[in-house]
Amino acid sequence: MPGRTPGTSTGKAGPSSTRRNVMAGVLDRIKRFARSPQGRRAAEQVRRAAADPRRRAQAQEMLRRFGKRR
Repeated sequence: MPGRTPGTSTGKAGPSSTRRNVMAGVLDRIKRFARSPQGRRAAEQVRRAAADPRRRAQAQEMLRRFGKRR
C-alpha cells in the first residue's frame, strides 16, 4: 500500500485476548501456589538442594548435556 510504512498494523490484534487471559490465569495460579504453605515448602526444598555441592554438580552436568543438544 502506498504511504504505509513497513511494520505497521495490518488490522490484526496480535495475540488473542483469550490467550492473554489464559496466561494471566496461569501466572495467577503460580503466584498463589508460591505463597501457599506447599509452595513455600517446595521453594525451601529447592534452596536446600541447590546448596548441596553434590546436587549442584548433578544439575550443572545435566545442563551441560542438554546444552549440547541445541
